[in-house]
Amino acid sequence: DAGVQELNQEAGSLFDSYYEFDSHGEACWFNEDRQREDSSRMLALVSGLNARLAEINDGSFTVEDLETPFLSSL
Repeated sequence: DAGVQELNQEAGSLFDSYYEFDSHGEACWFNEDRQREDSSRMLALVSGLNARLAEINDGSFTVEDLETPFLSSL
């Protein structure tokens, strides 16, 4: 589904942007502060993804949303 792919790509790119290379004395460092700052944006993407999956679900799959509780806690 094009809608699922688009939301997934946007969420994936946002998450990937939290990784910084050769930063903070480490080869690969995860920027938790930026993740917290972007949590509402990511939550909106995940919510949109869940909504689209619910629209196209014909009962042949189950979606287990583990990300919304995590993002809500940031």
